[in-house]
Amino acid sequence: AAAASGAPHQVAAPPRLPVAAYMREALHSAKELIAFDGTQGDWKFDLAKYSRLLGAIARSSGHPEEAAASDQEAMRFMTQLVALDRTNSTWRRELARTQIESGRLQLATGNPSAAESIAASALTILQGEDSRGANRNLSLCLAEAQVLLGEIADRQGNRTLAGTRWEQARLALRSGAGVGADPDFLLPWALYRLRLGDTAGEV
Repeated sequence: AAAASGAPHQVAAPPRLPVAAYMREALHSAKELIAFDGTQGDWKFDLAKYSRLLGAIARSSGHPEEAAASDQEAMRFMTQLVALDRTNSTWRRELARTQIESGRLQLATGNPSAAESIAASALTILQGEDSRGANRNLSLCLAEAQVLLGEIADRQGNRTLAGTRWEQARLALRSGAGVGADPDFLLPWALYRLRLGDTAGEV
């Protein structure tokens, strides 16, 4: 009937893989590449990044043991890479993001002291980065660390310190949150505003 009416033939789009399945495929590919040549830093970086992202998915889905295994794998590879080249900002920043994700898991599983130690290490790495000029990625990482440290302080009953941390997150995001609708920036910005009870103020 479609041909008789002259309607164009529609080709069905291939099914989309769920995000976690895509990440697992990418992680498997990275492991195969490393098995072929374990000297390639970029492949190790990819493996660590996909492991971190899978850890975040597992944590948010209520699978802490799976999240911990992914976090440990990401931490191991990023620690190795940073030890090889401590001047590589991309590697240092990914190590910090891996630590932040691990800290989130520690907090979610009832270990605020461990979460605080990990998050503080991440913040130290990020504060040592060159912040001259606008750097949206660095601003995002700093905000994520401060939001987490604020959540830890709040869990420990220190609302004053929590408020200070969340204000620091606002300042870190100030140059980026108002640009477009980038969810990477809007999510931590929204978190900081919810924590402070600010639902109407400007960045």
